Amino acid sequence: MITVEKHIRENYEILEVKGTPTVELLVKEVVNNFRTQTSPRKIWDFTNCPMDQLHVADYNKIIAVVKQYTGTSTHYRTALVLYSEIEQLLGETFETMALAAKVPVEYRIFGTMAQAIAWVVE
Repeated sequence: MITVEKHIRENYEILEVKGTPTVELLVKEVVNNFRTQTSPRKIWDFTNCPMDQLHVADYNKIIAVVKQYTGTSTHYRTALVLYSEIEQLLGETFETMALAAKVPVEYRIFGTMAQAIAWVVE
């Protein structure tokens, strides 16, 4: 089970994820986020949600949903904040897969919220 708490800022949103994720739960939250979004600039904060149990096949499912909801728009910018080095490396794999799939979202992986905020608002 996971919970996602949305924090709306002037130019971006922070989505604070807590719990133990499954790909099904993450896909559900991604869909919900696109349906209720207030900004195309987002920070997904996974520092309280261990992401190391997801697999490459799971990334493909998430990427497919993101691509479905973004269409051809190019104004999306999303930071993923991941706590551990292994999660950051896995996040970079997701970032590369999304780029290869031509998802119109600019992704970056960060270890701290401050770094993510600085990048999202630039």
